[in-house]
Amino acid sequence: MKAVRQVFVEKFFGRHLDLRERLFNLLAIGGIVISLTMAAGTVLTGAGPVHFLVNMALAAVSFGLLYLSRRTGTTASPTF
Repeated sequence: MKAVRQVFVEKFFGRHLDLRERLFNLLAIGGIVISLTMAAGTVLTGAGPVHFLVNMALAAVSFGLLYLSRRTGTTASPTF
């Protein structure tokens, strides 16, 4: 388990990454964790399926941003 944690930390927060990339990864991972926690909270409190789906969609968007950042190696928005 310690090896998995070390690989995760090195992959998303390693010194080889720019500070902006590390901060972006931190925010994206935080968004995933918070959205999944809130989705579980909506199930436990009975807030309704719409709230659950919104939180799951937000978790998916956060994961998508993290994945896109990892694949492209940049956090900058594209120029149009």
